[in-house]
Amino acid sequence: MPRTFRKEERLCYTSLISKLFAEGDSFFCYPFKVVWLLLPPDGEDALPQVMISVPKKKHKRANKRNLLKRRTREAYRLNKDILLETMAGSGRKLIFALIYTEALVLEYPAFDSSLKNVVGKFRSKIMRMLTQVSSYD
Repeated sequence: MPRTFRKEERLCYTSLISKLFAEGDSFFCYPFKVVWLLLPPDGEDALPQVMISVPKKKHKRANKRNLLKRRTREAYRLNKDILLETMAGSGRKLIFALIYTEALVLEYPAFDSSLKNVVGKFRSKIMRMLTQVSSYD
């Protein structure tokens, strides 16, 4: 599978974003706060959609915010395969936001390892949710 980050994988609809922050669960995995929501089945396998945010309150300069978003996108692009395997065949859609919370600009290896941790947490949480749903059927 190609390791690209396409438009379909970006969360950009305001209705979905507001639903995510109103109804979604969250967890913290340094340096990210992750807000996520598993949407009900719609009959087709959809790609997970992600929104990446770096608050202006912690990073005033736009070039630093852009650097942090680029590093986050690249780390997600390289580590999303596990997430895609977990969601395959479930028929559900995952939307989530990665919010960078650290005041310092971390190097890329820190991003890579923390995104691996985020994807691992997602895998365990999603597998738990999917087994609970299938046990009720």
